[in-house]
Amino acid sequence: MVAKKAGITVLCLLLLCSCVDFQTLVKTGLQGVPLWVSQPDVRSGKETFVGQGTDSNPFNARLEAMHSILEQISSSVGEDVQERYYREFTTTDAIAELGVTVVREARVEEITYLMAEGDAKALAAQRTDLVNKRNAQDALIASLLSQTDQAYRDNQDVQAIQYGLDALYAAVTEPSSYDADTLLKRSLKYIDAIRFRLSSVDPAHATATVRVDRKRLLFSPKVRNAPIAARFLSENLQEGRFEDRLLFNSGSGGIFQFHPYISSIINAGEISFVIDIQDRLEKLKPVLSADVYQSLVDAVEAHSVSFSYAFVSPYASHPMVVNIQEYSIDGTLLDRHEVQDKMVSYLTTEGITSLIDTSATNDGVDLAKEIRARYPDSPYLLYGTVGVVEYPMVGQTRLVVASGQMRLYDLATGNVVIDTTEIKATGEDQESAFSQIAAVAASFFSEYL
Repeated sequence: MVAKKAGITVLCLLLLCSCVDFQTLVKTGLQGVPLWVSQPDVRSGKETFVGQGTDSNPFNARLEAMHSILEQISSSVGEDVQERYYREFTTTDAIAELGVTVVREARVEEITYLMAEGDAKALAAQRTDLVNKRNAQDALIASLLSQTDQAYRDNQDVQAIQYGLDALYAAVTEPSSYDADTLLKRSLKYIDAIRFRLSSVDPAHATATVRVDRKRLLFSPKVRNAPIAARFLSENLQEGRFEDRLLFNSGSGGIFQFHPYISSIINAGEISFVIDIQDRLEKLKPVLSADVYQSLVDAVEAHSVSFSYAFVSPYASHPMVVNIQEYSIDGTLLDRHEVQDKMVSYLTTEGITSLIDTSATNDGVDLAKEIRARYPDSPYLLYGTVGVVEYPMVGQTRLVVASGQMRLYDLATGNVVIDTTEIKATGEDQESAFSQIAAVAASFFSEYL
């Protein structure tokens, strides 16, 4: 009787071992999930895929697990392989072209687990351009984020922002594993840390000392080598007023001296400072939604700073005599004062009062002597000549070429303060050519006035 029971026990064990992988029993016990389900073995030169299927029918559960493995292979190679390999895989437990083979199997209650190995080289060969591009884009973004972190550690916050925005551009223009919203928030965080501080502001000369800091105190606050745009209004006789800018750099000390090194800046206005990432914003604008793009612009503007100024011209306290003569191509003095009117209008915008003189003396030195005697309360003379040089034909169009020169005389000394030298301009008519000469001459004088 004892021998009979022992035989039955051995028979049951043999039947059980034929249904369940013995290694599974050793590692997990009869009721546990195999360890390789959560921690699959990965051998050299192989890629591992683990699938599972749930069904009271073991056959259906096994097919579901195989379907899961095929989905994972599709994700790995970047294209759907279900239709191509489903029949082969479900009938042979293998895919010859990819070196895929089912190597482990277990069923726990109504769940069937399968582990398959594939040849890494064969799978790599099947990967589509999309996956390769994604991997390359991921590598690019990872590199840019590494440069972002390094720039921040080096106190080069604006460079960190630029690298971060480059990473955002890469994420939204090519497939990648990175989340664009996360990258956007990262850039906004760096932008939010920027602080401008102004000192030694001189409104009469529009100068200031500008310091760029970060608000975090864990590191040195100064922001090094930051490209900064100074924005203001300029004007000329042709275009009127327009937004203009000068570029500066905070250097190794996080600070720079602002001087308006441009002659066209208006006499009174406001100068604002902002980090210069305009090229990145222009690059991102077509690829971001309007709301996301505006959030970047708003963040940059929120951390700008400005000051008001009003130039005081050394020439504004006394009237200036103006005598500008206009000639035809044959040397005849014209009874018109188009250029003179434009220059007087310009001087008015500079706060300078003009006295019009119509003397025909065509030598500036002689005229200066006459003016000094005639207008003893006027210490300056603006004298100029403008004339038509030729009428060349360009195709079927006859153009006008004009030449002119203007000088500002200090009547007390007889010295020339400003000399434009010869200015040449071409226009479709005389008015256009003369107007261009007036505009160029004004740009010369604006630096001094």
